[in-house]
Order: sequence, then structure tokens, then C-alpha cells
Amino acid sequence: MSEYINNCFCCGHYLVPRYKRLVNNIFPQNPEHGLDKNNLERLRFYALVKPEKLDKSFRYMSQKIARYLRHRNRPYVILGIKAMDDTMKSCYEQLNTFVDDYLETLRLILNEGNDLELIEHVVASFESFCEIREEAPNYQRNYQFFVSRFTQLCYNNDEVNKTKFRCLGLRGHHALFRKTANDELQNDAWKHMDQIVPSIIFNMKNGEQIQSQRSTYLIF
Repeated sequence: MSEYINNCFCCGHYLVPRYKRLVNNIFPQNPEHGLDKNNLERLRFYALVKPEKLDKSFRYMSQKIARYLRHRNRPYVILGIKAMDDTMKSCYEQLNTFVDDYLETLRLILNEGNDLELIEHVVASFESFCEIREEAPNYQRNYQFFVSRFTQLCYNNDEVNKTKFRCLGLRGHHALFRKTANDELQNDAWKHMDQIVPSIIFNMKNGEQIQSQRSTYLIF
């Protein structure tokens, strides 16, 4: 009986598509151990050898992150962001095949509220994405959500972490401006200036006020 169960288990295991098994295997049982580097390397290799499977594996990874997010499993969401980041950097030449899933996942996480640690990881990943120079810019891609969310962060009034949130908003704006400010996408960049510029000026003035208060305190 036990042999029969084992055989069924093995059959079920191999019925799962390989790209799903590879994605599943990069997440450890204990999130404190970090991503499984050996399995991450296998996933990279698989994506390079079978680029036609890259969109499926990335979409599945995005779906796993969305599930972790729904279940408030923050450590695994962070691991998922790191896994997406690693895949994006390794397979940047095929960026257009999975970029929609990538950006949608970042939107989901940013929509979850003001979780400082999650936002830090999202902004860092977004900065990496914006550094990738695409051969053929996508004119249909819409960054309005990110402009609005980063602007909100620039005006954050959290009693404890408002400076950190505002810095993250400014970093997001800076990364996005660099992404869209090349010759092909300049018009797209200028569309958002009415939101970006006031939020930058607000933080410049606020920074000057803080500096002035510190100087006054030092004088007395």
C-alpha cells in the first residue's frame, strides 16, 4: 500500500510542469534561509535554454507572490521580489516577454498600504528595472500608477518613518524619470511633470526647514 502511495506521489510530482517545479524549489521551507541559490541557478539556466517558457515561469512566480501577499506572508513576498529581480537581471534581453507580470506584481504590493520594508524592496527592484535600456521602447506601457504612488510617498506624514517614505518616493521618481527621459520616451516623461516636480519641491522646502531648525537648535 505504501509503495502504491509513493508511486502516486511520484507520478503527481512529475505531472507538475517543470517550470513550476523550478519556481517552487527556489522558495525554502524557512524564509530566513533566503532563496535556494542552487535552484535559482537552475531556474536561470532553464530560462536561458528554453526562453519560450520564460513568460510562463515568470507568470507563475508572480501568482505565487500574489498568494503570499493575500495571506500576509511578508517574508515570502520579499523573497519573491528578490527572485523576480534576479530573473529580470539574468534575462533582461527577453524583458518584454514578462515585464507586464513584473510591473503588475509591483503594483499589487504597493497597493497593500505603507509597509516600509515591502516598499523598500519594491523601489530597489524598480530602480533595477529602470536601469535596463530596452532596444525597442514600449509606447503602450503606462507608468501613471507608479507616478501617483511615488507622489503619495513623497507627501507621507507617518510620525516615525515619514523621512524614509519620502526618500523612497523621490527614489522612485528619479528612477522613472531616468527610464522615460531617453529620446524615444521624452514626451511620456513630460506628461507626469505636474505631479513629479511639486513633490520634489515640497521635499526640498521641507528639508530646508528641518536644516534651519537644526541650526537654530545648535545655536541655542
